[in-house]
Amino acid sequence: MAFTMPREMRLRSLFACLLGWYVWSLQTCGFTGPQKRACCHEPRSSLRAAPVRGGNKRPPRWLSELQDAGIAPAVQDCFRLARESMDQGDLAATALWLDGADPSNSTANADLYRTLVDAALKVKEAEASDIPEVWVQRAHSMGIFQSVEVYEALISRASKQADLQLAEKMAGHAGEAGFTLSVMAYADLVSCAARKGERAKSEVWLRRAADRGIDADAITNKVISDDSAVKAFYNLITKAAAAGDLKAATRWYEQALVVGVRPSADLLVSLMRRAIQANYTAAAEHWFDELFRNGIGFEADTLNVVLSELAAREPAKVVGTWLRKAGAAGVEPDAATYIILVNAAADRGDMAAAEQWNETASAAGIGLTFDALVDAAASRGELVACEVWVDRLLAQGGSLPAPMRNVLVGAAAQRGNLSLVERFFRLGSFDLSLDKVIFNSIIISAGRNQDFAAAELWYEHARVAGCILDRLTLDIVLSNVAGTGDDLATEAWLERFRAMGVKPDGRTFGIVISSSARRGDLASAEYWYELAATWRAPPTPRMLVSLVSVASRLRDPIAAERWFDRLAGTNLELTIEVFDPLIQLAVNLGNSSGAEHWYREAVYTRGLTPDLKIFNSLMRAAGKAGDAVGTEHWYKEAVYKFGLTPDMRVFTNLIFSATSRGNRSGAERWYREAVHTHGLTADIGVFDKLIRAATMEGDYASAEDWYREAVRTCGLAPNIQIFNSLISSAAGSGNMTGAMHWYREAVNRFDLRPDLKMFSSLIGGASMKGNLSIAEDLYREAVHTNGLTPDIGTLNSLIFASADGLNQSGAEHWYREAVDKYRLTPTMRTFNCLMFSSGGKNMSGAEHWYSMAVSEFGLTPNVKTFRCLIFNAAHTGNQTGAEYWYRESLHTLGLRPDIRFFNHLIFAAAGNDGNQSGTEHWYREAVDTFGFRPIAGTFEPLIRAATMSGNMTGAEHWYRQAVRYDARVDMGIFNSLISCAVLTNQMKRARFWFDKAVSLGLEPDVQTYHFMIRAASRRGNLTAAEEWAERLTATNVEPDVFIYASLISAAANAGNLSSAEGWLQRCSEKGLRPDGFVFLPLVMEASKRADLATATRWYNEALAAGATLDIRFFNYVVKALVGKQDLEAAIVWYSRASDQGIEPDREMFDSIIGLAVARDDWEMAEEFLGRAAELGIEPQGMARTVLINAAAQRAFLAITERALEQKDMDGAEMWLSISAEDGFQPGAASLSRIVVAAAGRGDAAQVARLCREARVRGLRLDDEAAAALTQAFGEEAAGELLED
Repeated sequence: MAFTMPREMRLRSLFACLLGWYVWSLQTCGFTGPQKRACCHEPRSSLRAAPVRGGNKRPPRWLSELQDAGIAPAVQDCFRLARESMDQGDLAATALWLDGADPSNSTANADLYRTLVDAALKVKEAEASDIPEVWVQRAHSMGIFQSVEVYEALISRASKQADLQLAEKMAGHAGEAGFTLSVMAYADLVSCAARKGERAKSEVWLRRAADRGIDADAITNKVISDDSAVKAFYNLITKAAAAGDLKAATRWYEQALVVGVRPSADLLVSLMRRAIQANYTAAAEHWFDELFRNGIGFEADTLNVVLSELAAREPAKVVGTWLRKAGAAGVEPDAATYIILVNAAADRGDMAAAEQWNETASAAGIGLTFDALVDAAASRGELVACEVWVDRLLAQGGSLPAPMRNVLVGAAAQRGNLSLVERFFRLGSFDLSLDKVIFNSIIISAGRNQDFAAAELWYEHARVAGCILDRLTLDIVLSNVAGTGDDLATEAWLERFRAMGVKPDGRTFGIVISSSARRGDLASAEYWYELAATWRAPPTPRMLVSLVSVASRLRDPIAAERWFDRLAGTNLELTIEVFDPLIQLAVNLGNSSGAEHWYREAVYTRGLTPDLKIFNSLMRAAGKAGDAVGTEHWYKEAVYKFGLTPDMRVFTNLIFSATSRGNRSGAERWYREAVHTHGLTADIGVFDKLIRAATMEGDYASAEDWYREAVRTCGLAPNIQIFNSLISSAAGSGNMTGAMHWYREAVNRFDLRPDLKMFSSLIGGASMKGNLSIAEDLYREAVHTNGLTPDIGTLNSLIFASADGLNQSGAEHWYREAVDKYRLTPTMRTFNCLMFSSGGKNMSGAEHWYSMAVSEFGLTPNVKTFRCLIFNAAHTGNQTGAEYWYRESLHTLGLRPDIRFFNHLIFAAAGNDGNQSGTEHWYREAVDTFGFRPIAGTFEPLIRAATMSGNMTGAEHWYRQAVRYDARVDMGIFNSLISCAVLTNQMKRARFWFDKAVSLGLEPDVQTYHFMIRAASRRGNLTAAEEWAERLTATNVEPDVFIYASLISAAANAGNLSSAEGWLQRCSEKGLRPDGFVFLPLVMEASKRADLATATRWYNEALAAGATLDIRFFNYVVKALVGKQDLEAAIVWYSRASDQGIEPDREMFDSIIGLAVARDDWEMAEEFLGRAAELGIEPQGMARTVLINAAAQRAFLAITERALEQKDMDGAEMWLSISAEDGFQPGAASLSRIVVAAAGRGDAAQVARLCREARVRGLRLDDEAAAALTQAFGEEAAGELLED
C-alpha cells in the first residue's frame, strides 16, 4: 500500500518550504512580499542608510491561507523574519512580523525593539508616523527600556506636537528606567505644558528640575527663546489669574520680566479684571500702573473693559483716581466710558455718583442719551439701572417706545427676573408686539425658575400674538417640569406645544425620559418611551441609554439587559456610553465577572474604544473584590494598550485596592506615581486611606507624615475621617496624649464637630490605660455637650474601664446606663467585662452575669467568657469551679482553650498552699495535650507554687523552662525566685537572682528591694537592711510604706529602737501614711522588753496616724502584762481592742485566762471563758487546759482545806503533794495555812519541807504564816526558813 502523508504534515512541509524561500528572497533580492526592490542585485544597505518604506502591511497571501488552515509560524520564525525585514529597512514589515510573536518571549529580543525605535526616529516624522511611540509603549509594557537619548527625542517630538500627555509619559518611562533628563528635556516639558495652558504642570516640571539640581533660569531661558513660548508664558499667567491664584500669576509675570518678556495690554487687563473680581483692588491698581510703567499704549476701549469691572464694585472716588491716571497717560474717556460709569452707579443705587458722572460727561462735551443709557444697562444686565432710567422717563411724562420696551423685557427675561418682565411688558400701551426671541426667553426663564404658572401665562401671550415658539423652548420647559416628577403637567405641556404646531420629536422625549431616569423612576421613563412610540417619535440613543441607566441605578439587571437588547435591536449606533451604566451596575452588585463581560462586549464584540470612566469602574470592581492584580491589569490595559492618560480617580482606585489588601508600600508607590510622575493632586480621601494604612501597621509616625503632607504641602482641609484614623491609632497604642492632641486639632483648629466614632476611640483609649475618670469625662462631653447618643461599643469601653479598675459597682452602673436608659442590647463583651469587674473576688457575681447573658439575652459565650469565669474561680480559691468551667467550655460548647485558660488553672491549683502536683498537671495538659507554647504568665504561678512550698529547686527549674521557651521573663518572676530564697533562708541565692535580673537589663522594682531588706530583717542584720535601702535610694524607684515597715522591723529585731524610730520619721517625711504593720514591730519590741510605756506611746501614735490596727498589737502588750502578772492592765488592753472593733482571738483569751488562773482569780477566768464561747472560740488548746486545770486545782484545794479543818496535817500535805505531782500549781494561801498548822504542832521537818516547796513554786507565804513560824521557832530561825 502506498504511503500517504497526512494533510497537516503536508501543510507544515509546504510552510517550511515557503518560509525558506521567503527568507532567501529577503536576503538576496530584498523582497518584502509581492513588491520587489528596484535592483535585485543591489547589495543590502546598512540599517543607518536604509529607507523606511511602507512595505506590504498585510501578510503574504500564502501565509494568510496557511493561518486560516490552522498552521501558524513559530515564534522564532517570526523573530527571524522581523530581523530580515529590519535589515531591509522595512519597519512596517518588521512590525508585522513582531505582531505574530508571543509577547512573553519578546524580552529575549529587546535589541530588536530598540533597533526598530532607533530606525524610526531617524526618518522624517511624516513617513514614520507614530511608529517610535507605539513601539516604545509596547516595549515598555514588556519591561524593555530605551536609551535616555531616545526618551529625550520622543519628549522633543511630543512637545513640538503640543502633546503634553505623550511627553509626560515618555518622561515617566525615562524615570522608571533610572535616567536623569537633561535641561533641554525639562525645557521641552515646561514649554509644552505652558503652551497647553497647564500652569500647575509647568510648575511641577520646574520643581522636579530643581530637585535634580537644574537651574530653573536655564529652563526658563530656553522656554522663552521662541515666540510660541512667550505666548505660553502668557497662558500660564492668564490661567493662574483665572484660577484666582494671583500669587502664582505674579510669580510667573515677574519671571517673564526677568528673562525679557514684555507684557501686553491684554495680559495686564486680564490680570486687572481677575484681581477686581477677587476684591483685590490694590493688586488691580498695581497691574494698572504696570501699563504705564512699561510704556504700553492702550485705547479707551481697553480702559472701558477695566472700568466696567471696577465701577460695579468700587465707589466713584476710586474710579475717579483710575480715570485721572488714564488721562495723565493720554487716554481720554469716551461716551461709552461715561455710560458704563453712570449705569454702574445707578445699578448700585448711588444716584449721586450717577449724576456726578453725567455732569462730568456733559462738561467734557459728551451728551448721554436716554436710549444709550438704557441700551447699555440692558446689555450688561444692570436691571436696577434700567428701572432707574425708566422711572425717570415716566416721571418726566415720557412714554416707553415699543423697541426699548422689548429690549428691557429681553434683559429682564435673560436675568430670570419675571416681575420686571411683567412690569416692562405692561408699560405704555398694552400690545403683544414682542418678537419670538423675547417670548422664548421669557418662557425659558419661567421654566428654569420653575414658575410654571408664569410660563403658561406667557405661552398664552405668545399664542395670542401668533408667535410659534422654538423647539428649544419646549425642551427646556419640559426638562424643568419633568424634573418635578409631575407626569400630568409634563404631558399637558407636550399637548400645548403640539397644538401650537411644535411636534415633539425623539430629542424632546429623550429629555423627559432622562429627567425620569435622574429621579430613578423607571416606570415613568418606560411610560414616556411608549408614549413617544404612540406619537411616532423615532427613538434616539439618549432615550434607550437613559432607560438602561435608570435600570442600572435601581440595580435591576434584568430591566437593564432588556433595554440594552432593545437598543441593540435598532439601527442606532451603539456608543461606549451605553456600556458604562451596565458595567457600573455589575460593579455595584459586586459582580466583577459581569463587569468584564460588558467590557468585552463593548471593546471586542462592538469594536468600541473604552474611555477612562469605564476603566475606573473596572478597577473599582476589582478593588471591591480584593483583586489587586486585577486592578493593576485594568490600569495597564488603559494606559499601555489604549494610551489613556490616568487621572486621579485611577490612582485613587489603585491606592484603595492596595490598602484594602494591606499592601501599604504599593499604595505609597501609586501615590508617588500619581503626584510626582503625572503631576496630579490627591484629594483628602486618598490621604485618609494612606493614613489608615499606616495606622493599621502601628506606624504612627508615618500617619503623622501623611497628615502633614495633606494639610501643609497640599493645602487640604482634613475631614473627620482623617482625625478618626489618627485618634484611633494613637488611642489604640496607648498614646492618649497624642489622641487628645488630634482631638483638639480637629475641634479647635479645623472647627470639626466630633462624631461618636471619635469619642468611642478616645473613651476606648482611656479605658485601655485604666483611666476611668478621663473616660467618664469624655463620655459626658460626647453626650451632654455634643448631644451624641452612645452605642453599646462606647458603653462597653466604660464598663471595661470600670472592670479594669476592679470597680464592680461602676461597671454595673454603666451596664444599667446602656440597658435601662438607652435601651441598648448588650453584647457578650459587655458581660465578659462585668464578669471580670469582680477582680476574682466574686464568683457568684460572675456566674450571675454569665447566666443573664445566656438565658435572658441568648448570647453565645466565647473563649473570653470562660477565661473570665476560670479567672474568678481561680482567684477565689475555687479550684473545683475553675476545673468545672474548663470542662464546660471544652466538652459542652466545643471551644478550644488558649494558653491563658491554663495560666488561670495553674494559678487555681497553686492556691494558697502551693500545690505543685496540681500546677504541673495543668502545665502538662497545656503543653503536651494541646501543644500550646507557654508564656511568662504560665511560669509565674508555677514558680509561685514552688515558692510557697519552699521548693527552691523547683522554682529554679521552672525558671529554666521559661528561658527554654523564650518566655518574656520579667521582674515579677525574679521577685518570686528571690522571695523563695528569702523564705528558705538561702540568702546567697537571693543575691544571685537579684544580680541575674540586673545582668539581663531588668530594673529591680520596689518589691525586689522589699524582699532583700526583709531577708536582712529576718536575720536581724540592720546594717545589711540599711545598705539595701541606700541602694534603693540611688535608683529611680520610690520606696513605699512596706520598705519602711521592713526597715523598722529590721531595727526592732536588732533591738535598736532609736533606729526604728528614725525610719518611721523618714516614712512620714516622704508623705507616706504608715499603717498598723509599720507600728507593729515597735510595739512588739517594746512589749518584749516589758516597756509598757513605750508600747502604749506607739499604740497612741498609730491611732493618731489613722493606722489600721489588728489583734496582734494587743496580743503583744497583753503577753508583756502576763509577765508582770498585771491582770487589770491586761483587761484594759482587751477592752481597747474591743473599742477599736477588733475581735479578740484565741491567743488573747489564752493569755488573760492563764493570767487570771495564775492570780487565783477563778471568777475572772470563768468570765473570759464565757466570752470566748460567745464569740465561737471553743476552749481548746491552752484554754481547754486552763479550764481542766482550774477545775482540778479547785478540787485539790477543797480536799486540802477539808483536811486542814479536820486538823489532819499529814493528809493536807499529802493532797498538796499529789496535786503538785499532777502538775497543778498550789495556791499561796493554801500552802500558808498548812505551814501555820505545822508550826502550831512544832513539826520543824514538815515546816522545812513546806517552805522549800513554796520557794520552788515561787510562792510567797503570807504574813500569818510568817508570824506562826516566829512564834514557834523564834525570829532568827523563822527568818532562815523564809529566806531559804
